[in-house]
Amino acid sequence: MSDKFSSHKSSEELLALYEIAKAINSTLDISEVLELIMNMTIKYLNAEAGSIMLLNEKNELVIKVAHGLDMAKLKDVSVKIGESISGKVALTGEPLLLVGKVDNGEFVNIVSRKEDIKSSLCVPLKVKSQLRGILNLRRASSAKDFTEDQLKFLAMIADEASIAIENARLYDLEKHRAQELEILNRKITFEKVKMEAVLKSLSDGVMVLNELHEIILINPVLEKLFKVISSSVEGKKYINLISHTNFRDLIEGTREGDEVNSIELFIASEDRTFEIVSASIRDLFCQISGKVIIFHDITHIKKIQNMKSDFVSMVTHELRSPLTSIIGFADILLRKYLDKNKRKKYLGIIHEESSRLLDLINNLLNLSRLEAGCYNFKKEELDMSIIIHDAIDMLSAQTEKHNIIFDPKDYICIITGDRDMLYRVIINLLSNAIKYSPHGGDIFINLLDKDKFWEISVIDKGIGIPENVIPCLFEKFYRGDSEIINRIRGIGLGLANVKYILEVHGGSIRVESEIDKGSKFTFYLPKEGKIND
Repeated sequence: MSDKFSSHKSSEELLALYEIAKAINSTLDISEVLELIMNMTIKYLNAEAGSIMLLNEKNELVIKVAHGLDMAKLKDVSVKIGESISGKVALTGEPLLLVGKVDNGEFVNIVSRKEDIKSSLCVPLKVKSQLRGILNLRRASSAKDFTEDQLKFLAMIADEASIAIENARLYDLEKHRAQELEILNRKITFEKVKMEAVLKSLSDGVMVLNELHEIILINPVLEKLFKVISSSVEGKKYINLISHTNFRDLIEGTREGDEVNSIELFIASEDRTFEIVSASIRDLFCQISGKVIIFHDITHIKKIQNMKSDFVSMVTHELRSPLTSIIGFADILLRKYLDKNKRKKYLGIIHEESSRLLDLINNLLNLSRLEAGCYNFKKEELDMSIIIHDAIDMLSAQTEKHNIIFDPKDYICIITGDRDMLYRVIINLLSNAIKYSPHGGDIFINLLDKDKFWEISVIDKGIGIPENVIPCLFEKFYRGDSEIINRIRGIGLGLANVKYILEVHGGSIRVESEIDKGSKFTFYLPKEGKIND
């Protein structure tokens, strides 16, 4: 077998080197690059076997591709730097030409010593003086020995091969990184979508600031509250949205201080109160990188707290007033001799105040029992006309300024329900009509047949109800904020009782009112209704 490069032929070497470089740089697939290097070096140097070894993560040489060798036996072989022929070349960084078998004890054999080896070439694969691997070639005993020129030529090939291997390695690394980034990007996108969904579904407002206290995002609740869109305020200081001193102190005060802090803030433009909680966001190095601020609407809670406070004051006043009258007039009756007319008058006042006190206590107890489900409703067939007449008789005796007019139009208003509770409904509605018509006048009760329902209305010509008050009329302890209303005794439980009783009977109630013209309370009861237990 003749050698293509048995003598120095620079033009042929350059042409061969060009062809090899062109071929191995035609792909960035590392496996293809290694195969091309192996095939072309064996071809141009008439070798019978060869291998390419690359450094692994343990800084050991492992065979990545081999021709003329049993790869199955070599796939798990690794060579430490300094051991065997390849390890020696890796250590010195110098190409090596060997003739015949190697019996030197300093080398570790990775092939059988029985194999015929005439000559071997071993060159390092380096990039910028950094070892990447080893390129080995060998011939059997029947072939000629490799020459120094061929060693030099293989070293030239190794330089080109090293660049191609490095390019393929970097490409493979970048491709792997790109895949990781794609997976990471998908995860981030998924988490972002999930976070956006969470933020949109929250009933609380959320604001996120960076370390400069610039807005990163706000959720739809805050968009609605501040009448902006998130994208229009991103990157701007929070003070552009909310400049309250307490809020500024909350944000600025937790820069280096507490992780979590909170305040209550009333936003006058919306007539709402918020509990605002600020929490620091820390990065991987435990440095504060921003803040998340939660706006929890506690308007309703504050309203209930105020109502409870007002309720205590009202109940105290409402209990004290009749008791004061009762005790005072009783004391007069006990200490002084009075004529018959005065005694009758004072006893009438005591009776009236006692009745009012009893009504107050009954309303309190009834609502508590109704809400707790402790009231045992009676189910019986009733004529609402009779109940209405009984209530009229009761209240007409207590007022001389009012004329209660009821025309049942010959209806026989039969329903199923609890007589005492429905009587309480009529009493409460008529009592309100009397109280809120301080100048007296007619009060009408209308009864209409509405197919499956009875419609019953109580109409007065009194002071009327402000439109903004109507939605809250049936809430416990609510009495509105009118100066006239506040002069009239009451604690705001009567209508709450009415609504609850009607709902239990499968009914409902609505209100129509006009200031200085009067009010109309209309409720509906099913003809064949059943009490909702």
